[in-house]
Amino acid sequence: MKVGKTVRRFGVTLGLVVGLTTIGLPAQAVEDPAAAEEAATTQAEVAPAASATCLVSDAELAAALDKALKVIPNVSAYGWPDSVSCRLFIGVRPDRLTEALSKLNATAGLSAFRSGQAMPPSSPGQIVIEVDPSQIACPAIWPPMPCGWEYKQIVLSPSLTGTGRGDILAVDEMGNLFRSSLTTGNKLSNPTYLGSGWSDVRVAAPGDWNSDGKADLIGIDKSGRMFLYPGNGKGSLGKAVQIGHGWASLTVIPAGDLNGDGRPDMLAINNQTGVLLLYLGNGKGGFVPGKRQVGHGWKSMQLFAAGDMNGDGKTDVLGLKADGTLLFYAGKGTGTFQPAQQVGHGWTGMVLAAGADLDGDGKADIVGRARTGDLLFYRGKGIGTFYKSVKIGVNW
Repeated sequence: MKVGKTVRRFGVTLGLVVGLTTIGLPAQAVEDPAAAEEAATTQAEVAPAASATCLVSDAELAAALDKALKVIPNVSAYGWPDSVSCRLFIGVRPDRLTEALSKLNATAGLSAFRSGQAMPPSSPGQIVIEVDPSQIACPAIWPPMPCGWEYKQIVLSPSLTGTGRGDILAVDEMGNLFRSSLTTGNKLSNPTYLGSGWSDVRVAAPGDWNSDGKADLIGIDKSGRMFLYPGNGKGSLGKAVQIGHGWASLTVIPAGDLNGDGRPDMLAINNQTGVLLLYLGNGKGGFVPGKRQVGHGWKSMQLFAAGDMNGDGKTDVLGLKADGTLLFYAGKGTGTFQPAQQVGHGWTGMVLAAGADLDGDGKADIVGRARTGDLLFYRGKGIGTFYKSVKIGVNW
């Protein structure tokens, strides 16, 4: 196994331990964001974290364990499997090993053991602590699934498994990508781990970008390179293919089919001018040459793919103002939109994700993460508005 790079969280250094590799990105560049150029990716192992970052103070450890103890008991109540347990790897100085083991084993809900020894049995929702006196292992979560920290990105996508129910995609602080969906009764499914290496990549959906009948993902790295991650129709993603360059100064919105030609299109906001640009998809994983301005004044607003929210067969978008006002822009089917209609307020401090039908009723839905970390599901009415929210997750 490799230890991924570490980040600060809950006052303690956390690093996700996975037995997988991260996707490397190719060096080829394309001058025009709309121009396509295919290039296969290479894979690179995640480098081990430096041991100097793995020392944890008493206060940091106590803060992390306190947070975890509050999170884990709530796990099974929100659709997680009963067998889920968190396993923390803790680096401890050799001269304090006995003391650390004693303190941990005396804490309710914890079960500690030393590296190299057999892992003790654990109950659902229990935190298992592996104490490593080598000072090499950093605190980590095992198995590779989220155990109660906020996600850095939350994105909705058409179903990656072809079920008709959209997926909720999320990237955690360690750059791991997960997929969840709603089950019967609006319960959140067990998250599926899709891979690592997404820390510096903006995830974008929705759409079948290469016209193979399977939903894909788009990713944009910090340098502005755009990549297509083709879906295999079974919930996994193929190797990334570079499809453009020069997107660093743009905020990308994969809006879906805006002009009625059956191919997903891309909207992009120029971060300097606030101009809204339309890039038409070519159905081959790239874009038709050229771009068209379809709006302005978006510099201080967020824009989201929304699917067909009002049932007229045309793709719509949502806009979120800085004051928390949520606006609905009905699509005209020509790449442009009707005047805005306010459909919500109070979204200041919340994270919004839209662009998919999550419950399979044929109407576009949205989700929102509240300041408390609760994940809220807003079922679409099919007229541009939503029903009252339902909590489907905690600690997002």
